Amino acid sequence: MKREIPVYIAIIPVYSRLMQWNEFKSHLRHLPTKEINRIQEAFELGKKAHTGQERKSGAPYFTHPVAVAHILADMGADSDTLIASLLHDTIEDTDLTLKEIDKIFDGDVTSLIDGVTKLEPEEFADSPTLDDQIETIRKMLTLLDKDVRIMVIKIVDRLHNMQTIEYLSAKRRKAHAKETLDVYVKIADRLSMMEIRDELEGLCLSILKSELHAELSTLQEKNEQRSNKTIRTIEKKLSKGFPKSFKDLDIFYERKSWGKLKSQLNVQGEAVTGISPITAVFLCNDIQHCYAVLGTLHQFWPREALSFQDFINTPMENGYRGIHTTIILEDGTRVRCKIRTEEMHHYAREGIAMLCFDSEARGLLDYLLPLTEHIAALSKDTVERSSEFWQNLQNDILGESIMIHGPNDQHITAPKVSTALDGAFYCFGENALYAKTIRMNGVSVPFNTQLENAASLDIDIGKSKTVERSWLHWVNTGLATANIRSALAAKSRKEKIAIGRTLLQELMTERKKGFIEEFD
Repeated sequence: MKREIPVYIAIIPVYSRLMQWNEFKSHLRHLPTKEINRIQEAFELGKKAHTGQERKSGAPYFTHPVAVAHILADMGADSDTLIASLLHDTIEDTDLTLKEIDKIFDGDVTSLIDGVTKLEPEEFADSPTLDDQIETIRKMLTLLDKDVRIMVIKIVDRLHNMQTIEYLSAKRRKAHAKETLDVYVKIADRLSMMEIRDELEGLCLSILKSELHAELSTLQEKNEQRSNKTIRTIEKKLSKGFPKSFKDLDIFYERKSWGKLKSQLNVQGEAVTGISPITAVFLCNDIQHCYAVLGTLHQFWPREALSFQDFINTPMENGYRGIHTTIILEDGTRVRCKIRTEEMHHYAREGIAMLCFDSEARGLLDYLLPLTEHIAALSKDTVERSSEFWQNLQNDILGESIMIHGPNDQHITAPKVSTALDGAFYCFGENALYAKTIRMNGVSVPFNTQLENAASLDIDIGKSKTVERSWLHWVNTGLATANIRSALAAKSRKEKIAIGRTLLQELMTERKKGFIEEFD
């Protein structure tokens, strides 16, 4: 490697003492003096508000907001985000109110604090179908399209809480770790915040599956030791054979995610297609250089079948870009190669946090649009039903996904449980309500056919809506269900009565109660 590329590392010192202002100020060099003065005012306000409060560790409580702000500052956070992170627990734990904070600080401070403030059980005393924890998550997710910084603050807040979780009881540690794994690890992944995702998942595994975590950590170390020699071999060959492509190229090892490590552990070291012990990043000057390096790698070594993925021309839904391929070295070692520019590499590790603190950030909503649209549809369809929202969230947004080819060869992500009809709603939106036939890989299929990974999907659209109530039995995703329910609700009174008569007759037939016409 010719030069070291700075990448944000999520691991920070655990605070046992309160960091003083001058020490914290050293992390704010990226901000102008005027903004630093605002942050100092928030620092002193938070310190005063939390006076006398302690964490479970016995440390002053304000060490936690300062630690969260410290991480965010090192990520390049703006002043409003840092002020909100310093005061994010004051509404829940002190006498300070949003109204008082709003009088002191302009900008987006109060909306950010309100966004991360959890809802209290008392607020739902009259609504037995609502759960305060799920509704808090719903609240934050539905604010993604308005200000993604709310979720970034919450993820970093959860990171520091997990880093200091040893002071909680075993029961609370497990509950905290499970919620983190079920929600925040997956949201960090969807926002391409891979550094934080990996650390959060590691902390959760160390609590929920400590033996597995130890095994995976050992395997990670072995991968890293083995990679150094392998990467030197690759560098040596490239520098001799293709000095032009090798010029200004950096090659370095990238740690596997915990999920990839589990897959590697399960095959017990055997050479298996799609699983490689080593992942190498090839850092290039520009996009043209990326494709040149790809060509060079394929000239030197054979590539594994079906391993090539071009996320530069077709970025992943979370905005990630890069070229992936797996080469097979002379000794049979498989090396997963990720070819990126420096900007792509930073986004791969920091994700949306690389963009959201810049007031001039362009195209930010383009990265979040599919995610926020799907969340909005799920939330609207499950008002007053927390458990259904939670189930749909796990299924549609945070569950396993597959890639399908939609119109104009677009790559679209859909839940793994999708049927062909589900896929139609993900690919064609409300036009799916007019679907007469659905074709998977060019062949007409029943609407309830299980959707295949990498399948191409097309539909024939009629002039009027073809949606029927039976469609609800042919979909598995909340998005499709929400669209179908909405369309059925929009039908005329006459149509609804007809549907109701049909449903009632079906039930009467099932129970052997005769025919509707026999009753007054």
